[in-house]
Order: sequence, then structure tokens, then C-alpha cells
Amino acid sequence: MAQTRAAEAAPGIYLDLAALPPTPRRLAEILNLAADCGYGRVAIEWGSAFPWSLDARFRASYAYPEEVVAGIARQAAAEGIEIIPVAPAPDGLDFIYRHAGYRHLFRAGDAGPELDMAAAGGAKLYRDLVEDLFELLPQTRTVALASAEPLGPAMGGWLRELGGRGVRVRPLAPGGVKRAAAGPDRLPADALVLCDGRVRPAPDSPDGELSPGSLLLSFQASRGSPLLRRSIELSLDRVVDRAPAGEAQAVRIGAVGRQSREAADRLDRRTSGAWDEIRMIREGVALATLADETETASLEVRLARLRDAVATCAQSSGELLSLLEEKIEAAPLQAAVASLVEPLEEELHLLIPRVQLLGRRSRRP
Repeated sequence: MAQTRAAEAAPGIYLDLAALPPTPRRLAEILNLAADCGYGRVAIEWGSAFPWSLDARFRASYAYPEEVVAGIARQAAAEGIEIIPVAPAPDGLDFIYRHAGYRHLFRAGDAGPELDMAAAGGAKLYRDLVEDLFELLPQTRTVALASAEPLGPAMGGWLRELGGRGVRVRPLAPGGVKRAAAGPDRLPADALVLCDGRVRPAPDSPDGELSPGSLLLSFQASRGSPLLRRSIELSLDRVVDRAPAGEAQAVRIGAVGRQSREAADRLDRRTSGAWDEIRMIREGVALATLADETETASLEVRLARLRDAVATCAQSSGELLSLLEEKIEAAPLQAAVASLVEPLEEELHLLIPRVQLLGRRSRRP
């Protein structure tokens, strides 16, 4: 019991595994690191990386096997860490919506399709998803809602039932305390606050000083940035910064996180520069196409720069892959990196013949 109270009083970390899940070995290392750093809870958003039993189609090809999830739960219990499963948000169920047999349960939302909680079928599907989480995490004492918005009257009875079973339901406050304070409502007293690297909430928190047990160090990106920045590997040094002195193992594990984040920053800068070149070439091509007299020397220079920029981006992406390939599941990692570089390569291949055509036209007598 004392261990339980200590865990509830300690801050935690929030892992978003939906986009770039770590390998099972890496996930076990992260739990060990969290324990070494004094964190008492780990909230996990699994997404399609969870081995859903409700419908096997909900699982990604790289989903964790059931025995891995059960093993993580046992490891956490042995290290005195509370695992808090994060219930998917009604508008974060793309891994279900893409299957035609479930689309009738969704409605159009502000950010895309969202599960219709007012519909009997929608409410049941959501309940079954959360119960599916409990099945492999039987020691769950807390479940976090991915949205602070109420689930609606159709779910009230079920939420009370969870309380009767000793499961505490706590809302998440994404974006940190400042964003929550800017809204019309005050933070719920039992909210879990994603603090994005801050140890304490902002001084102007509507509820004053929150208890450490309300804080979750979030590994989600705090600004608009490439998908890769959501990887926990790119921010893991934040945890290492809080490691007790002499924890050489923790520092060794976290070093890859720091290197990866630096590599991602380089790739981010280089892809942004390549897109700037593409915009300039597009504008130049449009003007040259309309001009009676075409001068393409500057376009050819920019095209050469773009070739070099795209090659550099490909090199940077390879560097990032090499740093993360043993830490992140291969399929989603490779797809994420390709989504950053392949569009640049496609644009280059489209612009090359257009600039060449303009050059031939300019050389005509």
C-alpha cells in the first residue's frame, strides 16, 4: 500500500506509441529508465500497436504480441510503476474507421471522423475498447481519457461501474496548463496534465500548484513539426536530465535520444530548405513560361541546388534511420522517414524536365 501511495504522489511520463512504437526491448528499457529517474507512473497511448482482441484488424502489422504487453505490465509492477492506459479519443480512432464495417458508427467532427458516442453502437464499441485494454493490464487502477471532453450521458453508467470496480477515470489536459487555463473552464481537480518538459505547471495555473502526481512529462511534440518528432527517442534526454547522479546506465540509454533529436533537427532544417528551393523554382518556371524571352540560367542554378539539397536530405534520413532502427519498429519508422523525403524527390523529378524544356526554348534562334 505504501508503494502505491508513493507512485501516486510521483510525477509520470506519457508515451505516445501510436505513431512510432519502440521495439519491445526498448520499451522495457524505457520503463527501467523511468523507474531509475523516480517516475511513479507511465501513461501509454497504444493506438494500433496494441494487440486488440475485439477485432484483430485493429492491430497494425507491427502490433505488440499479447505476451509483450503482459510482460511490460509485470515489469512495471515489479519496479513500482503504475501503468495508466490511455483510452483512445473518439476522434482518434482512424485504425477503426478505415474498416468499412465500422464507419456507420462515426460522424463528421471538427478534426475528421469521430466515433458517435450518442449512438448505442458507438458507446458499446468504446466501452469494449477500454475493456480490451483492461484484459491485458489487469492491475489497472487508473484509466486516462485522451480528451477532457465528457463522453456523454450514454457512458455515465459505465463510468460509475468502473469506479465501483476500483478503476479511477482521469481526464487528460493536453498542451500544458497554460492552454487549459485559457479555456472557459477550470482544470478538473483530478486532471492529468501533459507538461511538455516542465517539472511544475505554469504559475498562473487555475488551480494553483498541482500535485506532482498530476503531472505527466509528455513526449508528444509541443509545436508543429515532422511526424518523427513524436518519437519518444527524440526527447528521451529530458528524462535523463532528471536521472539521479551516478546512473551511468540511464545516461547511456538516453544518449541515443539526444543524438536522434539532433539528427531529426538537421533533417527538419534540410527538408525546409529544399521546399524553399522548390517554391522558388516553381515561381521561376511560371514566370518563364509566360515570358516572351526566356532566360533559364538562374533556374538551372536553383535546380542544381535542389538536386544537392534532396541528396543531403536522403543522407540525413539515412543517418536518422541508423540511429533509430534498433529502437523503433521498422515498418512505421521507414514509412515516416519516407514521407519526409519522397515528396521532395518527386518534385525534383517533375521540375527537371520543365526546366530543361524551357532551356531548349530559350536557345532557339
